[in-house]
Amino acid sequence: MYLLEKIFLLTVKIGVYSKEIDRRLLHNVNNLLIVNSISKWQPSPEIMVFCGGTEAGTRYLAPSIERFPLKEGLSGWLGPFTGQRSGIARLLQKKDIDALLLFDVKEVLNTSVPQFLLLDDRYEPEEKDRALFQKLAGIAVSSEKIKTRLIAETGVDLQNRIVAGGITAAGLKRTAFEEQLQFREAITAGKEFFICTDDHWTKESLVLVLKAFSQFKKMQQTHWKLVLTQRGFNPQTAFGSVFGVLSSYKYKEDVVLFEQSASYTYAQALGAAYAAVSTKTDDGFPAAVAEAIACGTTTLVPDPFTDATFPVLPAYLATDETSLGAKMMELYKNESLRHYYIEAIQKHAPLNTSGGGLKALLGGVSEETIPRKE
Repeated sequence: MYLLEKIFLLTVKIGVYSKEIDRRLLHNVNNLLIVNSISKWQPSPEIMVFCGGTEAGTRYLAPSIERFPLKEGLSGWLGPFTGQRSGIARLLQKKDIDALLLFDVKEVLNTSVPQFLLLDDRYEPEEKDRALFQKLAGIAVSSEKIKTRLIAETGVDLQNRIVAGGITAAGLKRTAFEEQLQFREAITAGKEFFICTDDHWTKESLVLVLKAFSQFKKMQQTHWKLVLTQRGFNPQTAFGSVFGVLSSYKYKEDVVLFEQSASYTYAQALGAAYAAVSTKTDDGFPAAVAEAIACGTTTLVPDPFTDATFPVLPAYLATDETSLGAKMMELYKNESLRHYYIEAIQKHAPLNTSGGGLKALLGGVSEETIPRKE
């Protein structure tokens, strides 16, 4: 951390590059949180996002971050034939960029600017990517499992520069009971609700949650709601085709797609929920679960759960809507069981936040790598 702070005293400009910035930010909240978090570090670095695509995701970036839309020849399908990589490299030099953040290893450039990869949890290493990994100055992944697998499968020689750390939204904490009531009145007409906040949505994961909720509704026979969000963002924005299934869903009037209107409303949503649900089964850090727990909310997780460092949590059989529905009903019928899990959360040590892992992201860069600017 100390080294990084020294580097940022030297680093004036950080570039962020993606040919599909809308998909990289809208589909992956982790990327968005990382870029926004770095923009708030002190001394505050200047960040410039070089973006191809529709720029839809850039509206969620911090206001201090500069957007630089790329011309079609640099970012579109003609890129490989018009010197896209060399063109971007020249642009970085022209803009005096000191360090570059990437979201896709295939977009690694031939440049003297140190490049850092924010690796997606769902990345599958390919043999042709091995040489590109060797050009990186550092890699950020969300879990030790992914770090270990990456080293084994790519042969990357960056053991000391692969950062593993869970990224969670800032400012999450338990909300007052009065605020929870106010949230329910505003969002769910005062009704109790379950919430699912997963970072990534597929048709399979959505159908799993909807079928489980249907089972719960049939057994419970009241007007409970189901709130769906992408860690505080409207999930339909990034996964519109997936959420088309809602149009024919029997209980669609009881489903709420939630997007925060301010930073604290995500905490209100989590705190006001009767319980949260996660469908995450990959090796990445279960950030949505961590965020719910930070707000004191019991969370139903798939069995086997990917992270053993969490407190004991109620588990259902992964991909089994009958098992999930039964667990939702079990929590509803057994309030003491729900409070048992809440007490387990309260006794758990503070969860990882964005600080430690991110502040080590540039730890592999020496002062010689990024020279001081006059």
